[in-house]
Amino acid sequence: MAELSVEFPRVSQMVNKKFEDIWYNEDRYLLLYGSRGSSKSNFAAKKKVFQCLTFPYFRDIMIRESYNTIKDSQFQTIKDIIYEWGLESLFHFKENPLEIHCKNGNIFYARGCDDVDKIKSIKDPSGAWYEEANNISQEDFLTITTSIRTSKAPYLQEVMTLNPECKGDYHDFWVYKMFFDPLEGKMEGRGSLDIQLSEFETLRTPYTVHHSTYKDNRHVGKAFMAQLEQLANIDPYYYQVYALGQWGEKKAQNPFFSAYDKNKHTNDEPKYDYRKPLYISIDFNLNPFSVSFYHLWRDSFGEHLHCFDEMEIYGGSIPELADRINQKYGRSLPMCKITGDAMGNRGDISQRDNASLYLQLVRLLKGVRVTQLYTPANPTHENSRADCNYFLYHFDDFKVSTVSCKGMIRDLANMQVDSFNSIIKKNRKDVNQRADFGDNFRYMVNTFMFDWIKRHSKGSSRIYKK
Repeated sequence: MAELSVEFPRVSQMVNKKFEDIWYNEDRYLLLYGSRGSSKSNFAAKKKVFQCLTFPYFRDIMIRESYNTIKDSQFQTIKDIIYEWGLESLFHFKENPLEIHCKNGNIFYARGCDDVDKIKSIKDPSGAWYEEANNISQEDFLTITTSIRTSKAPYLQEVMTLNPECKGDYHDFWVYKMFFDPLEGKMEGRGSLDIQLSEFETLRTPYTVHHSTYKDNRHVGKAFMAQLEQLANIDPYYYQVYALGQWGEKKAQNPFFSAYDKNKHTNDEPKYDYRKPLYISIDFNLNPFSVSFYHLWRDSFGEHLHCFDEMEIYGGSIPELADRINQKYGRSLPMCKITGDAMGNRGDISQRDNASLYLQLVRLLKGVRVTQLYTPANPTHENSRADCNYFLYHFDDFKVSTVSCKGMIRDLANMQVDSFNSIIKKNRKDVNQRADFGDNFRYMVNTFMFDWIKRHSKGSSRIYKK
């Protein structure tokens, strides 16, 4: 690598005071979160350019969820910093592929998680900058971070910048669980991740979490500050996330379950009771299978539907699915009722008798007969949306367990539809687009609650297409 003679101003002149203490931070992970306009991305870019110019070896990856968004974000920010410092003669900016080359031989690469295999193809990367890291899946993060393992750089560092919001309960979000849970409620601080290298060896990897808001940015304009502060009266949620920089749960823009109310429909009451009828709803995805468990009953207080448990079965294994159901609910299986994805009725050519997935499952469940299967045709998304929301709005006691049904709660809050009323589920990497447990609920309503809907809505102008 060619050595460059570059003079830098004092750290206090390059970055805002809030960031001075982490300029020389060498922790493997540096997580910068907070409000809009806090200068966290500007800081990340400056730190990376500084490393590029001073490290003998530097191959850093600019990462976003989509590759085509990097040019106008990280790439442009780094370019602006280089020009601001008058160092443009030391760099070459390439747009196809999107890269920044320094005369000392160091390189910035651009990669999107929409083609994560290209990230693995980079030889000996020394670090990364994840912009809008809250939009990146845990699966992609683990793929990338385990690819950064060279010994050529002075130290390896992955910087994450994000506004603190996610779909669903942020306490269950991978970024929060990985980096914030160990801090025990603190907004910022240092922690460590335990990475299991082998049965006998564990690597403790240090990280730093850093919080900032627009008030920490000495260059922010008064008009922008006023705009953020007005959010307190306009939209408390956006004020919490984008002005205060505190964790929040992202709202679905066009929710499938528009009548879902977390306060009304969730608590810790739903629990398995062998004395109550057991209902099972299954979605046979390629990977994973998803299963939801319900009690549906009537008593002197009225009618009740409680979703008390759920399962995910990876690898598409019917025997494993049967084993887990038998182990937990074998006592209730002889009288249970099973519904789910009608596609599971298709013959399976891998079976000698072409047995469907449902038939294979029934053969393995203790005491279950084919007559306990109820699998009508799958409802259209449009009709199902109308039925589910009617049910959610009018049914007095539908509850989902906050303890054991977090996937269902996530889907009820976050499933979205496009302009044609079709469920958005294009990206299986995004758990919020899998809609597996939401589909289980749709099948449950379509099969076992439709008669209730018809009785309850009798005389209304609603039309139900079946």
